[in-house]
Order: sequence, then C-alpha cells, then structure tokens
Amino acid sequence: MKILRFRPFLLSLALLSTFSAWAADRRQVNVETAGTLSEIITAGAKYKITDLTITGNLNGDDIRFLREMAGADFRGNPTEGQLSTLDMSEANIVEGGNYYYRDLRENYLAKANTLPSFAQCRSLQEIKAPMSVWAHEENAFKDCSNLSEVTLPHSMDTGNYLAETFYGCPKMQRLHIVHHPDRGGHIFEDGQGGVYYGSYYKDQLKSARLLYVPQQTEGSFVAHEKTETVAFSALQDCSKISEVVLPEGLITIMDSAFTRCTALRKVTIPTGCQSIGSKAFKCCTLLTHVSLPSQLQRLYSETFAYCTALQQVDMPESLISINSKAFHHCASLQSIYIPSRVESIDWWGLFLGCTSLNEIKVSPNNLFFEVIDGALYDIDAHRLLVCQRSQEVVRMKEGTTLVNTYAFQGCTRLRELTLCKSWPTLGSSLYLKSYDLLDVLDGSRWIDSGEGFSLSSLESVNVYTPDDTLRTYDGAVYEKVKSYNSDDTFWELIYCPPGKVSVRIPSWCKIISMNLAYLPKLREIHCEGRRCPSFSDDYYEGVDLSRITIYVPDGEVEQYKGGYGWKNFPHILPESTAGIEAVTLPTDELPQAIYNLQGMPVKHPEHGGVYLYKYENGRTEKVVVK
Repeated sequence: MKILRFRPFLLSLALLSTFSAWAADRRQVNVETAGTLSEIITAGAKYKITDLTITGNLNGDDIRFLREMAGADFRGNPTEGQLSTLDMSEANIVEGGNYYYRDLRENYLAKANTLPSFAQCRSLQEIKAPMSVWAHEENAFKDCSNLSEVTLPHSMDTGNYLAETFYGCPKMQRLHIVHHPDRGGHIFEDGQGGVYYGSYYKDQLKSARLLYVPQQTEGSFVAHEKTETVAFSALQDCSKISEVVLPEGLITIMDSAFTRCTALRKVTIPTGCQSIGSKAFKCCTLLTHVSLPSQLQRLYSETFAYCTALQQVDMPESLISINSKAFHHCASLQSIYIPSRVESIDWWGLFLGCTSLNEIKVSPNNLFFEVIDGALYDIDAHRLLVCQRSQEVVRMKEGTTLVNTYAFQGCTRLRELTLCKSWPTLGSSLYLKSYDLLDVLDGSRWIDSGEGFSLSSLESVNVYTPDDTLRTYDGAVYEKVKSYNSDDTFWELIYCPPGKVSVRIPSWCKIISMNLAYLPKLREIHCEGRRCPSFSDDYYEGVDLSRITIYVPDGEVEQYKGGYGWKNFPHILPESTAGIEAVTLPTDELPQAIYNLQGMPVKHPEHGGVYLYKYENGRTEKVVVK
C-alpha cells in the first residue's frame, strides 16, 4: 500500500485557496440573447458573486439585474449584492427591456453603445466598460462610494463633463483609458493620473483639455504641457493634492475646476489664462496666496468663496468686473485692491464673511469706485458697498442713497456710525425708511461663524432726515410712527447699538422695540419719562433681566413696576440712585440713625430705596437697599 503524506503548511495552503475561491465567487457568463441574464445566474448565486466577467448583449433588464448584484436596485436603494469587480469590456449595450434606474428627473432606458448608469451601486470597486460604447450617462458612477478603478475606451465622447460621472466617488484612484486599434479616439491619460481630451493634427497632439483627476491623487499635480482648458469640476474633491502646476499655454479654467481641493496650498496660474469660472477654487481651505493672470478680465461668482486661509490676492490691471460672492467668507483676507479698469462690482454678498478685511484700496485712476473713511463706494450708484473691518468711526458720504445689507458685517471695532442727511430715499413710506436702516444694521449683527456680535463695539448711530422721521438720542435710533386708528404720531425706539452699556430713553418715546437678546453688554436703562413707555415682553424672552437695572424718575418706581412689559424686571430704582453701588455693611458697625432723602428718620428701610446712614463717628453714607 502506498501512503501519501502532506506537509502541514501545504495542506493549509490548499485549504486556504479553496476557501478564497469560495469566498470570492468569480463567474464568466455570455448573454447571447439580451434580457436573459436573470435566467443564466440563479437567484441563489445572484447576491454571492463578487467578480463577474460578462460578454454578449445586454439590455435594460440585464443592467437592472447587474445593479442589484452590485448593491443597488432601480431606485438606488441598497441590496444584498456583493459584486465588486465587473468586466464588461467584451459586452455590447443594446436597446430594449424595462428602465433600469430612476432618479428625480427621469427613468433610464438602455441606449445602444452608451455606458449605462451604475449610480449608487455601493459594492462596486472596479469596472471595465464595454469597448463598444461611444457615450455615457452623465451620472454613470455617481455615489459609487467604494469605486476605485474604472476602465474606459479612448473612443468615448465625454465633452467637458467627464468629472460629473464620478460625483460621490471618494475612493477613485485610477481611470484607465484603453486604445482600440480599430477605432479613432481622443481621450488619453498621462503618468500623473489625469485624463484628457486631445485635439490632433496629422496624428500630432496640438492641444489638450484636462477632463478628470481621480480623488485619491496625492501630492503635486503637473498638468500636461499641451493643456489649454481645465474642464468642469476636473479636480473637484481632490482633497490630497497640495500643489497644482498649469502650463503656460492654459487659456481657460472652467466652473468648479478645483472646488474642495482642501489640501491645496499652491497653484500656479499662467499669465496667459483669460478665464476663471464660477466656484473654480471654492473651499480650497489651505490656499493662502493667489496671483491672478495679467489677461484676466472677470471674476465670476464664488470663485474663491470659503477659501478661509486666503490672505492675499494679486489683482491684475486687466480686470473689468467682480461678480457676486467672489470672495465670500474668505475669513483671513486682509486687504483687497480694486484695479483701475474695474467698472462693475456685483454688490450682493460682496466680501460677506471677510471678517479680517482691514484694508481696501482703489486705484487712483479708477473712475467708478472710491474709498472714504475706510468705506468702499460705487460712485455712479451712490452705494456704500463695504467697510473695512478695522474702522472705528464711519461718517457716510453725503449723497449716499443705498447701503449694502452686510456692509458693516464683521466691523467689530466700529464705535460710531453717522449716516448722511439724505438717508434713506426709498420712497415716502416711514416703514420703508426704518426697514432699510434696520436691514443694514441688523444684517450686520451676526458673524456667520458664530463668534458673536459683529457690531459688538458700536455705541452710537447718528441719523438725520430732513423730514424728521428718524432721529438719534443717546446713540439710539427713533422713528416717528403713525397711529393705526388716527392721524396721531408717536416716537418708537427701533434700534439700540449692541455695544452700549447704558442707554437713556427720552420722555417723548412711547414704544420700545429693542431686543435685549441682541444687547449683551447692556446693564442700565434710564427712563426719563414719568409715564412708562410700552415695552413688550417679546423683546426680552429668555433674557436674564437681573443683569439690567432700570432707573426711573423719583416717585415713579411703583408706576413702572405695574407698567406693561416692566413688571418682570427685578431691579427698578429711582434715578437719584444712579451711580450708587449697593453697600454691604459690616456686622460690627451699625448705623446710629437712618433717614430717607427728605431727611425723615426711618426705622426699617424698604427694598429698592435710597437712604442716608449716619454712624457714631459722624460719618454719613448714601446707601441703596436692593
């Protein structure tokens, strides 16, 4: 008898190979008749196959089946499918069958020679597209969150929007481009991982358009020397690229080309570049310095929005216009220069969130804009656009009729603001006038980052209107309001600067409309009127009222305590006590006698009163009993 002996490690290796083959279920199938894939792969094997090579003809029914194997049904909902590797390189996509995927816009049907959509197939890691396809659905791999490698034929027509195909694919490492000997094509890849569309003349590459760079690309990226265009979203979400070098022949950077390149610290834009699109560098949060090319004429919307580390931008004299939110929330931007040829600045959201903008300069040769007292003005529109954040005093230019809503946002040092006499000119309605004023002051109240009050140092607002409909008293703003049921008018407090510690309310004020939640520094309110003004409790809901002391005319304490909106204030004292602090008497020194302010002796002082305490040594103190 012949006995066979296996060495232990060989036996282990054999068992491991058998287990691996079972765990990674690989199949090769051929679909001769489109729509029959579900008959070839049984229901029991459908969700176990991890590696599939498929040939033949595939229609909508087959694609739906493949999607379910790869982790998503026709609605994008998860399935139990484990298919991670799919090779369709020798397959053909044909028309027919039911729709295989549905999103908010349409139902997707199979199209001949078009790469179908595998959107939301979360199990897919690697896929080889059919070499016979000429086009692709725009969301072919959208939200394939585990996809890392894709192979496409070089004959595919992608336009400028190949990057859209890979939205939501954070693990993409490599996009392979395969050349088919029997087909012409324009797509190619280089050693840097970038994918391009090439223009040729007599088989010589004349120019290239950078279409896509996988999100897992790291370090420095150098674009192909023939690159003339960086296409739409080409490097979007490439969060590991720290530097980008673009060739001298570059002409255009399209919209969102570098959006959310959060590790990008340096980008070299050649001087010949003529166009940089909207959101091109949005959310490049480590970018600190950018030199714009000398031929650039326009900055589009949100070009550098949320570049929170951006400190300096070199603006070329060729620039003509700056669109809305070009520097939206560039919190580190310290200075900005408006070149001589700039004739248009879109005011909406201009420098909103630029809380470090301490210097604004305008070329002396610019005929459309000027800086006065640290504020940037559009001369023709008579509009105040934005104010330097370090400014402490602003006196508005006479003739100004419009002020941007966020003109003073981030002006944490501003102490005094004087509005021009022509303010405002938005019609005859008193409501429009006061509303326009509050739109400016309240709109600048908060810093969006949540750091607190934007105008936290503002103590005084001076406003003058020829018709005496708005006036200032003790730094606060009052409006003349018409009664609802008569022609009578009365004065209402509509704005109190958030930097005030103490405010005086004149006797002619009838209504107080200041929200105490927006006045964190306020500690004293001095009411001069013997009749208490109306003060709705809606304006101090949730506020700790014990931090505020109300001072009223002598003899009117009880009247105020019973007045509308005042009864909730625990500290209401006569004005004669203002400036006197409460005194805690030592237990070993008691007064010899106590008198009220009229000189009458008092045995038991009442809370909320002011008294004269006389001691044995002849010393007398004025004491507030709270």
